[in-house]
Amino acid sequence: MQKIRAIIFDLDGTLFDLNPLVQAARKRVATFLYTHSFFASQGYAFKRLNALERKHGPYYSSSPYYFAFYDIAKALQKDKPDTLSHFFKKRLKDPEFDPVEAFVHELERVYNIEGVEDITPYPDALQTLRELRNAGYRLFLVTLGRSQRQQNKIDRLGIAPYFDRIINEGPPAHEYWLNELCQTNNLKPEEMAVVGDRTHDEIRAGNRLGLTTVWLRRGRFADEEPASGERPDYEIRFLAQLSTLLHLSRMGKTPDRFRIAVIGGGTGLPTVLRGVKPYTESPTAVVAVTDTGASSGRIRWNLGVQPPGDIRNALTALADPDSVSQGLYRVFHHRFPNSEQESGIFKNDHIGNFLVAALTQQLGDFNEAIQTASEMLHVKGTILPSSLSNVDICAELEDGTHRYTEWMVRKPGKPPLKHAYLVSNDNLLTELNRKNGPLYSVTDAETGQVEVHAQPDRKVNLPQNQVQAPAKAVQAIQDADVVIIGPGSLYTSVITNLLVPDIQQALLNRTDGKTIYVCNIVTQPGQADNFVASDHLRAILNHFPEDQRYRAIDHMLVQDPRVFQTAKSRPWRPLLRQFQKDGKVLVEADTNTLDALIPWTRADFVEEFNSEVMSRGVGDFISHDSAKVADAICRIYCGLPVPDYWGLSNEPHKD
Repeated sequence: MQKIRAIIFDLDGTLFDLNPLVQAARKRVATFLYTHSFFASQGYAFKRLNALERKHGPYYSSSPYYFAFYDIAKALQKDKPDTLSHFFKKRLKDPEFDPVEAFVHELERVYNIEGVEDITPYPDALQTLRELRNAGYRLFLVTLGRSQRQQNKIDRLGIAPYFDRIINEGPPAHEYWLNELCQTNNLKPEEMAVVGDRTHDEIRAGNRLGLTTVWLRRGRFADEEPASGERPDYEIRFLAQLSTLLHLSRMGKTPDRFRIAVIGGGTGLPTVLRGVKPYTESPTAVVAVTDTGASSGRIRWNLGVQPPGDIRNALTALADPDSVSQGLYRVFHHRFPNSEQESGIFKNDHIGNFLVAALTQQLGDFNEAIQTASEMLHVKGTILPSSLSNVDICAELEDGTHRYTEWMVRKPGKPPLKHAYLVSNDNLLTELNRKNGPLYSVTDAETGQVEVHAQPDRKVNLPQNQVQAPAKAVQAIQDADVVIIGPGSLYTSVITNLLVPDIQQALLNRTDGKTIYVCNIVTQPGQADNFVASDHLRAILNHFPEDQRYRAIDHMLVQDPRVFQTAKSRPWRPLLRQFQKDGKVLVEADTNTLDALIPWTRADFVEEFNSEVMSRGVGDFISHDSAKVADAICRIYCGLPVPDYWGLSNEPHKD
């Protein structure tokens, strides 16, 4: 993107959310069909239109609804010919009159009335346009449709002043106008980028002309799989990402030169790894390897290898699905159902975990197993364990007692954690197997977890934090432009990596770039009960030497809880109520304390709501949106303000 001088934007679905207009247009057509007695109710007509959309897809022919309207007209001609004849009684005198085509045109007229309903730009759209204008880029808008209706949209959105030229025409197609802009502005194809939400239109046209193509994968066409010739150069989910990418390129931080290292585990690590893909071609993941829960735990206890679960998550996040065999990609993702009846002893196990464990046994080295799996999955990046040896996280509690292994550290219902440390798994097993030793294990009948306990009044002597990190992990952290820590379980996914002396020292040795901590959105019982944002940060910093700890992290991201008070957040509320019953609450941004501790940013980083979140269990949480988090981090690096991804400024009224 370093050569880009001008950017062409599409309008519908690119600069604003088209869905409200689509819904309003459908309702107009449904009302029309009901008012003229073609359907028994407006609700049924609306459902019929939705069903035809699903049948034909969101885009076909020259009109988005031609085939849907054609199906309706044909059905009415068959089932209600008298009603249709009465509707067209004057026009039926024309011997060449086709009632089906005429009715299709009538429905299209109703659908495409010139007035537009209340629409607003995407929350980050105007900020993005301002940033690009201020940076000296020339901006063009190309919208091909019914000119007056498109002009009404432009006027209502208030976006005209941001553009050097607006092309609001019908045919010819995008390719003609993109080429015309190149020629009339004396711009070479490599100096122009085109941004749109449809790969089959703007992106395909841009590719044919040799422009840099940016697909805004959002809205009605987000689930499309680009055909040959329609794959974009960049894929983004928020317009702000375009400005971020361009500003990074001006700093010389193009994807082939921008170095990002991510430290973490669990589901937080792959969330961030997926998000950084547009910004870097080869991120480094430094992955937690102390898990003893569920599938990873069973593999550890039975096979004696390091836990593969968090490694598997990183592998799938960075795998290239276009290069790897689809069969292998799918089977690596496969998880057996959480049912003994369906899965037997493999209940809730991941095939990917078994594959990594099998490679470890075959090769005799966990790190080599990861690299082999990376080659199999065509991973774009480097995945490294935070420890070369098999280790367990343990912790001292505020009451002076200790908990051994990851499951016991994160298990709820205990006194607060005071300080965590790592021990060798071999040393731990030696103490467990020693006759009349200080440790013993039991299997919890309800969870199936292996629990390690200390005998009452027995002292346990285990060497702490005597572990090494891979040299490549240390180097990647020291050299990275950006190091990202978290999000994830505070002790068992985040702090567990920072207990490795080499990793801790690598963070303290950094002199350039940014180290950014991403705080969790909700608290986690057993690790962060009732924690506010500053408690999360202090828990991390307290594991560094006291005289150096405030050098470890440069910036912190905190979710803005106000988004959950808006009308848009209503679907989240049943889950939040359930979370509260489980002891999980939204993390409060304690402003004054944070201001005294660290530079920090409060914004919206929450994932988009979908119906599947309501089936989440006690051990699940609200996740971050990978694109929002990665974009915010890269913006902090290059000095850009973090935008309002949610649209808080557009929702002044709370309900």
